Amino acid sequence: MKKRIALFVVFAMLMSLFAGCSSDGASGNDASTDLPQDEAAEDKIVIGYTVNDLNDTWVSSVIDYVEQWADEHPDVEVIIGDGKSDVSTQMAVVEGWIEMGIDSVCLKPVDYEASLSILDSVKAAGINYVAMQQDAEDADCFVGANGVETGEAQMQAVIDAIGGSGKIAYLAGTEGTLVASEREEGSMSALEASPECELVAREDGDWLREDAISIVETWITSGIEFDAICAACDEMAIGAILALQDAGIDDVVVAGIDGLQMGCEYVKNGDMTLTFYADAKGLAYESLDAALALAKGGQPEDVVLKDLLVNRDNVDEYLALWS
Repeated sequence: MKKRIALFVVFAMLMSLFAGCSSDGASGNDASTDLPQDEAAEDKIVIGYTVNDLNDTWVSSVIDYVEQWADEHPDVEVIIGDGKSDVSTQMAVVEGWIEMGIDSVCLKPVDYEASLSILDSVKAAGINYVAMQQDAEDADCFVGANGVETGEAQMQAVIDAIGGSGKIAYLAGTEGTLVASEREEGSMSALEASPECELVAREDGDWLREDAISIVETWITSGIEFDAICAACDEMAIGAILALQDAGIDDVVVAGIDGLQMGCEYVKNGDMTLTFYADAKGLAYESLDAALALAKGGQPEDVVLKDLLVNRDNVDEYLALWS
């Protein structure tokens, strides 16, 4: 039987905590805003797993693996919290978990600076804290990739793809997220080390395909010329491709990061030059393993995941991961 995953809905949580409502718990695959009430569940370790936004394509794939991990660990209750790209929402989620007295929190933050305040509250309550993708000094454990290394490798791959010289435009992730700033830092480092390449445009695409379409359309109509577009995620890379196709432009190198199924399909058909596979399963499993170990009194080591280059030479092996 599929293990229940509790989807932590902030509105219902606030109603429960502040309006005096109560929950009898949920069974099967029902969503719940409270801990299970049955006697067997009282002995379970409870882990709160909150991400920046469940609508993010890559984050959604992480959550799929969180559910898979939970199915394999019937002795653990996993509560999923959606930050909805809003700092106060994510704070409210975690504050609710603190009130519940859960065992561990895994957090992929909406905003890095705000996450430090959340970390302080979690640690003050004696709850274990696993930082995901964005490290923090006082976290009990970190699981994630080195964004600077990924950004540098991506930009270098783009530079190589255009023959070592040319004009490059950059689509950054959401301002305030450490992942976005690290990837951009790495990309700009590689670009600065390549004097024959020029950054001709840079905009924050907020990780969104629609924003990337609009930005690239504006670049095109403004007469900005570029040989490559380097995007901090696949969704923005796909948006760039769609804008280029609409304008009848087919000779621009486009690169993304994520390596999700759709991104890999764009690589296979030749529309996207390359992407980097970000290990969604690794993030889900390693962070939950760490949270469980901490709840049992262990001291897990940090886990640095490696984002891997995907191009037409090896894309089939990554597409196979999604079949």
